[in-house]
Amino acid sequence: MISDCYSNLSQVLDESWRLMKLGVTDRRHGFHNPVVATIGLDGRPRARTVILRGADSENGNIIFHTDLRSDKVTELKNNPHISMHFYDTASKTQIRIEGIANLHVQNDYAKKRWNESQRMSRMCYSVQPSPGTEIVMSDSYSMMDATTVLPQEQEDHFNNFTVVDIKINTLEWLFLAFKGHKRARFGWLDNNLNKQSWLVP
Repeated sequence: MISDCYSNLSQVLDESWRLMKLGVTDRRHGFHNPVVATIGLDGRPRARTVILRGADSENGNIIFHTDLRSDKVTELKNNPHISMHFYDTASKTQIRIEGIANLHVQNDYAKKRWNESQRMSRMCYSVQPSPGTEIVMSDSYSMMDATTVLPQEQEDHFNNFTVVDIKINTLEWLFLAFKGHKRARFGWLDNNLNKQSWLVP
């Protein structure tokens, strides 16, 4: 039986945010590992999987973390337009968002999120050489051991920590159903919802 929310645009939007928030807190949820797409310096699309770290329905923001030295940061500095794709098999729901990425590096907001991060997650920012560097063997790189690293040694790598905060411009929702798919699009201008409509699936 299809939920009533799939026939009401306002409820569809509420359900979309509910699923994205679940993706933040539930590692097993399909929305926990969305795909992010940026525009490469060569003008071609670049996509990769990230871990969803925040979903703020009040302000219309989606958050993930990355390394300052990564290609995606270089690409977003050059062109802040970004898109994100979510799919959850259990709910048969796809969400696509488009927006503008704001980068937080070595500021109070980045520090707050760094302090809230797990110790194992922080270790990723200690990798040497930089992410994406060509190496001779698959294991020709180093990274600190979370079980032995000292707190100050860990803090030394905060400089590589980057919070990507996406201000959503559009959100497109798709529900897959045997008796007929349902699709809707929502748009924001100056943080206000100014467009919402059903679409042909």
